[in-house]
Amino acid sequence: MCTVTWVGSVGGFELFTNRDELRTRPPAHPPRLQHTPSGLRFLAPVDEQGGGTWIAANECGVALCLLNHYQAAPLPAGIQPRSRGLVVQDLIDASSLDEAFDALQAMDLSAVRGFRLIGLEPGGDPRLGAWDTRSLELLAGDAVRAPLISSGFDYPGVERARQRTFEELQSELGGVSPRMLEQFHASERPEPGPYAVSMTRDDAWTVSHTRVVVSADAVQMHYHSGRPSAGGPIVSEQLPLRP
Repeated sequence: MCTVTWVGSVGGFELFTNRDELRTRPPAHPPRLQHTPSGLRFLAPVDEQGGGTWIAANECGVALCLLNHYQAAPLPAGIQPRSRGLVVQDLIDASSLDEAFDALQAMDLSAVRGFRLIGLEPGGDPRLGAWDTRSLELLAGDAVRAPLISSGFDYPGVERARQRTFEELQSELGGVSPRMLEQFHASERPEPGPYAVSMTRDDAWTVSHTRVVVSADAVQMHYHSGRPSAGGPIVSEQLPLRP
């Protein structure tokens, strides 16, 4: 369960995500500096359970964010699933979105449950890879629109409610901006509960909010553990971009 949005900026972009998880899942570790096998530096939080991550940004300005696709077909019986978070970890070893999505197309996804992967880079169109456990669909440009929403509970109803909140705030605040998106991700409209962007259910809730800011010379990652509507401290990390 997740909600993802983004907006372009001068020389870069900003990417926002709420991560919704079961209350029984162990807390993730805040973002930290890591290195790919090729030596590329990147920032990403770490999922305690799966060992991977759902969002990452590297020193080339490439950012990736993955949402579970609960409506995808189940994996065939007898297959031991590979963590979806390892997909992001593998693909962030790329100097461009072209390189990352070429690697996605070449990747063996036969043991990976359904997901959608959004990719951004400065000056480029957003890219999306959608894996339904049978085939990989690739989209780009105007075909990739925010917000992206994932939910294992009443997906059509959750999508409608969060899309309505997005459109209301866009109208109230004069368009899509970082300020508007921060308010969107902290929103409890139409009321506190499973349909809100900052959501809560008996078995699940929003466990973190991450904001990635890529400018002309650096990538920043700001991480709030817990529901953004509840406030609390933010952990921030910064990584200079490669010249």
